[in-house]
Amino acid sequence: MKLEIIVQGLLFTAYKDYIGARVLINNKLIIQGLTLASSAIEKYIKAYLVAVGKKPRWVHLDNVNELKKQFGTAHIDVFNALDPAFLSILGKAYAYRYLDQKVEVDYIGVAINQFLAELDYIVDYFEEIIEMYDPDTDLRIDSGYHMAVKAKEGNIIQNNFLHEGVTKREFMERPMVLYSLRINPGKNLDE
Repeated sequence: MKLEIIVQGLLFTAYKDYIGARVLINNKLIIQGLTLASSAIEKYIKAYLVAVGKKPRWVHLDNVNELKKQFGTAHIDVFNALDPAFLSILGKAYAYRYLDQKVEVDYIGVAINQFLAELDYIVDYFEEIIEMYDPDTDLRIDSGYHMAVKAKEGNIIQNNFLHEGVTKREFMERPMVLYSLRINPGKNLDE
């Protein structure tokens, strides 16, 4: 299978997860939004790995150090653009996909504007550095993300500093909703 097809598939599903995460978070479905955001960013990182010729091992954002090792010494600087605290939240959120396997009570806090700003920034970052070209014309192909941005689709521009003409900092410093969540999965269902 050609690498371009794998990259396109990862970008397509990453973008769909990203839009799903934005819709859920903007509608106060925080846990669901966090888990989809985690899935989206993980797929963007893996799409980049494939695009630079690496074969990703399927580790997840709950193990960022192992994910970083897959880059080796080449292209590791991609992580310089990613906020470690945000990646930590996404890594924590990964475990929320599997609450039946989680036994301890967990706590997570989310500041909506800060979370969305980081999510939007990272997605835009990967969408810009992962370039796809038409093999026949050698012209760059617009991804679903780029087409949605050009069309100013509501799901992508709602509460998105990149499309409001403000800086990331200004957006993050606006009055916002904060969520402090207690995750209590209860006893293992098999007990």
